[in-house]
Amino acid sequence: MKISHAVGGIIIPDDMNCRFGKFKVDKFIIDDQPLLTMRLFRHVIVVRCECDYASLMLEYTAMSPYFDPIPKGTHAPYYCPIFTKENGQITKIEWAKAIIPPYEP
Repeated sequence: MKISHAVGGIIIPDDMNCRFGKFKVDKFIIDDQPLLTMRLFRHVIVVRCECDYASLMLEYTAMSPYFDPIPKGTHAPYYCPIFTKENGQITKIEWAKAIIPPYEP
């Protein structure tokens, strides 16, 4: 029987190897807000990144305990980060499955 592990207060599920998702980040967020970018990537393991030069967006495929498990061989769904602010400071980042893929300009 496989058991989930806790690492730094985060529960790492035993099916982590099938929890894939995709998300996009604007290049200007990375350039202009590096601390926010580091918080965004705190609980993901990036396995692929593609840069769209025309739109200046980077699309990531990653593993995360916050993504739903998917069957092997299927396409990873898109996720959107949800930011919670208190007193002007981001206090929490959650991931929500996108209803439709992000806009492609």
